[in-house]
Amino acid sequence: SEWVVYVIQSQQPRKTASGKPAEGFFYVGCTTDVERRLRQHNGEIKGGAKYTSKHRPWKLRCTYGTYADRSEAMKAEKALKAKGVVKGYVGRLKTPNGVEVRILFKMRV
Repeated sequence: SEWVVYVIQSQQPRKTASGKPAEGFFYVGCTTDVERRLRQHNGEIKGGAKYTSKHRPWKLRCTYGTYADRSEAMKAEKALKAKGVVKGYVGRLKTPNGVEVRILFKMRV
């Protein structure tokens, strides 16, 4: 089966450190079935990452790929996250169709 990298965004509003309203968090992952994985993140079916359970509901923002296997998809996921990303950094990238996406990664460093 083919793998894809996906970006989802929490629909739960949040506040910045200064207390200003902000868009929901973004999360990046990889899967062979984006619809199933989104349902897992939203708690509709079993599975999903522990981090995403705290920020439901989630909406699919974009996908990248396809990749032949999980290893290749994980390399692409890592490369996407590495675009200037450190703990707490909000980055911007363009999707394949030219839409700019804001991303906040919470990574252990």
